[in-house]
Amino acid sequence: MRTVTNVQAGGRTPLSGMVHAVVLLLTVFWDLVTAVVIGVSIANVMTIKDQSDALRRASRRVSADDDDGGVLSTHERQLLQQAGSRVVLLSLEGPLSFGASRYLTQLLNDSDVYACLVLDLSAVSHLGVTASLAIDALCRDASQQGRRVLIAAPQHRYRDRLTRFGIARYGGVDFCASRTAALELAASSSAR
Repeated sequence: MRTVTNVQAGGRTPLSGMVHAVVLLLTVFWDLVTAVVIGVSIANVMTIKDQSDALRRASRRVSADDDDGGVLSTHERQLLQQAGSRVVLLSLEGPLSFGASRYLTQLLNDSDVYACLVLDLSAVSHLGVTASLAIDALCRDASQQGRRVLIAAPQHRYRDRLTRFGIARYGGVDFCASRTAALELAASSSAR
């Protein structure tokens, strides 16, 4: 039975069988409950890492000079080009949990030359508390630097969560119903 489980989990070499045997030897020295807790903890860490990696692959930072990789419609691309190089679009996709907040912060720190940031949450499937705190910190920093942040969040629950965090208290932070509406607002603001 151990061999079947090992093969179903992806084990292909004799080394995987030995590792499996050593892991089961934790169970012998301690009790089964402790072994299950350790196993679940390791699985959670691996899941968080996988979610963070998926966010890294799916998210894009796009400015007027960049290739958007097919993320934007023709109209949205024109709006971004009209807005100019001082507007950056950060398009996020998938779950934003605490594992993704470090990557989110890194992506935002790489976007240091902008006057307006469009944060697109329209393809986000889950917005966790820690990711909300990272967005809050971004809005605070942008406000202190005189930058504008437009958050495209068509989902009411994300707008409500971010509003409860008090993001609206920062000057220059606005919510938009869609990415297109946020880009239209950015383009009209930069035209002035």
